[in-house]
Amino acid sequence: MVAAETTKYSERKIAAALESYIVDYELAEGVQLSPTPALAKKYGVSAKTVHRAINRLVKKDMVYRIRGSGTYVRNHGCPAEALNVGLFLWKQPSELSVLDHAAFDYFTDDLMMKIRHHGHKLELFLDSIFNKNDCHINKMSIDKFDVIVVAAGILEVAEERLRRFRGHVILINDDIIHPGPWHQVIYDYHAGFSKALEYLRQQGIKRIFVPGSAGMETTVRRYQALEEEALRLGYKHDDLTFYGGDCGTLKMMVMAGRDCGKYYLNNFSRDTAIISVSDYLSVGILDIFKEQGVVIGRDVKLVSYDNLESRMPDHELGLNFTGITHPLKEFADSTVRMLNDLIRQKEPDMYRVYIVPAHDFIIRDSA
Repeated sequence: MVAAETTKYSERKIAAALESYIVDYELAEGVQLSPTPALAKKYGVSAKTVHRAINRLVKKDMVYRIRGSGTYVRNHGCPAEALNVGLFLWKQPSELSVLDHAAFDYFTDDLMMKIRHHGHKLELFLDSIFNKNDCHINKMSIDKFDVIVVAAGILEVAEERLRRFRGHVILINDDIIHPGPWHQVIYDYHAGFSKALEYLRQQGIKRIFVPGSAGMETTVRRYQALEEEALRLGYKHDDLTFYGGDCGTLKMMVMAGRDCGKYYLNNFSRDTAIISVSDYLSVGILDIFKEQGVVIGRDVKLVSYDNLESRMPDHELGLNFTGITHPLKEFADSTVRMLNDLIRQKEPDMYRVYIVPAHDFIIRDSA
């Protein structure tokens, strides 16, 4: 038998292959190339070789790098047009500063940096989620903007204003489609929950407790996605129990997590695993468990959605949860990609929906 010929890739060949990929597929401005480790594995070379290959493309102005983020395609033959962008978001209530930064500030800072890096002008407006009727978008002229990027929840108080806006509207920070004259970037939880369920099934886990937060639609919708994946994988309705914890007078999800932790200890044996739909809930659960001497990993299996620990400096809370990563970085990338795509769509012939899946599943020692 004659052995198959193995291609040996030099940095020049890798650069040529990447350039052909960019040109042949007409990749849009802002499309992110695969990470260096993935490219090194694909071409069977070292990370240094890939780095040198990408440097060749940087010198040719085919791509650019953002430190700590990745390598992105430049728009060739269609120079980026500077857009005037208004970014309207909710200012989230503060619970734990380190969690708040990882959950909210990280995304906002990353999105703003990438929008400005592409040459667009940007103004940020933050409004209190507890005083929705007094938001900026209803108090100012928005006609100066070419594009409005807005938290989908602002539809509650400004839908008619957004419908009349003459430019493009992009709804973000939601997990359902809102029919209307706007583009949308939304989350899809299914892939991450599927991986978590498959992992627990391999551990012999048959019953799942799902803590949530009473009155919060996001936790309910995450549970619904989890339930759909569980049924698809052969779990039964009775195998899953959802409980909406009480947030207390301060409306804090950490308090809801404490309530969920007490409910679990009073109603379930330790062979029932926990899939938490938010790290905020998980922190409250962990707090209760510590008071009762229950150890995550040793006594109870816990998988937590968000993986905020990965965005904390030095993992300062030491949560060590097995987790599903909420795709904030990919979400910011997709939002900027849509912005740049809209440059070439002066009059909308269709409204775009980009769906960003949460597919990254991290197994840690606590499992």
